[in-house]
Amino acid sequence: LISTPELLTQEKHAARSAAWYFTLRGCLMYSGDVVRVTQIINGGQNGLADRNSRYNKARAALLV
Repeated sequence: LISTPELLTQEKHAARSAAWYFTLRGCLMYSGDVVRVTQIINGGQNGLADRNSRYNKARAALLV
């Protein structure tokens, strides 16, 4: 990816990159804690309301 960062515009590579970063930062330890994961990823609570809304919609769609 260093030599071809444009690969991150493809869903496959974007998803893998996000999963790698999510795992690297230890976000899996905070499953369900949208506030904590947002702080880990963004260093603050930027976009928290939108992220919370999307999280809740995903949970409902997955019947979780």
